[in-house]
Amino acid sequence: MAPFAHRSLRVYHAAVEVWELVVEATRGIPRRFWPLEQQLLRATSSIALNIAEGAAEFSPGEKTRLYRTSLRSAAESSAALELFARNGAMAPEVAESITLRLEGIGGMLMNMIIAVRSQRTPLATRSAAGPGKSVR
Repeated sequence: MAPFAHRSLRVYHAAVEVWELVVEATRGIPRRFWPLEQQLLRATSSIALNIAEGAAEFSPGEKTRLYRTSLRSAAESSAALELFARNGAMAPEVAESITLRLEGIGGMLMNMIIAVRSQRTPLATRSAAGPGKSVR
């Protein structure tokens, strides 16, 4: 059986590593920050989960949408880390270190989105009647 495609993607493994770093960095966060902690954990897990789902998708439009969702979750995670650092709930250097990794993931995702968008539909799958017309 062939492995799932996401398991061969560097960006997926980077996203899992970020999630692990966030789990560790949020241990001991003051209780008053619990809602933001939960949001950060959801956002960082969303990065990896949407990458995996996108890698398994055949439709270029849906694949792009899933990778864009991962990109947005990375941006959300970065903002949450900044909020923690600004409020003294996390060491600024820890937040910055994780944010730099998130920026790297964002760059990889942008490259993937551009690559998917630039792919053309193979001639064998195009309608013989032309764009937007059906063949009966």
